Amino acid sequence: MKRNRKKRRIIAILAATIAGIGVLLSGTYTTPEDLINNETADDKTIIEAGSKQVRRSSFLERIPLFIRAIIGVPLWFIGHLILKAVNGLLKITLLPVWKFLITWLLLFLLILLIVVICIKLLFPELTLREILSKKLILTVAFGTLAITVIDLILPRFLENYDKFKYDCIYILGLVLIVLIMFPYIRKRVRTPKIIHEDLEEMY
Repeated sequence: MKRNRKKRRIIAILAATIAGIGVLLSGTYTTPEDLINNETADDKTIIEAGSKQVRRSSFLERIPLFIRAIIGVPLWFIGHLILKAVNGLLKITLLPVWKFLITWLLLFLLILLIVVICIKLLFPELTLREILSKKLILTVAFGTLAITVIDLILPRFLENYDKFKYDCIYILGLVLIVLIMFPYIRKRVRTPKIIHEDLEEMY
């Protein structure tokens, strides 16, 4: 078991190192030919602008050409693929659907956290498992989903919505928290009365 863990760690470290070097090379050199010739994008712009050629003494210049071609070029392609994948993911996350889902998820987590803290303050004896019931999670989920939908629809009807967008979300979020917390607050207020009535009956 320990040997397997060590092997996994070594493989993970090697993979991370290869990926890191690949990304660094791909970010520095535009094409594999530039890597072999050791011409960075900055050097190209300087030459194209008609300035004096500037040769930088770098670590890569000291590495023999055949080693640079055999090891450097495959690493460059690995880094290029990683950067392309990252750019693709960023483009996807900028799509309206993903933007909507990310906004809803962040709002859901924020309001759920606030509600859980409030309930814990009112009822310290309750555990997190008891607080995080299915009913509470679904209520917060549907409530935040409604706020996100309203935030999506309002710009079509209000031209200057962007100016008070966050104020609107803040007010709607506050209303949702109050509605969710109302039964808990009511129960907390009634609890001392129930205890007092029980004591009176006993004596």
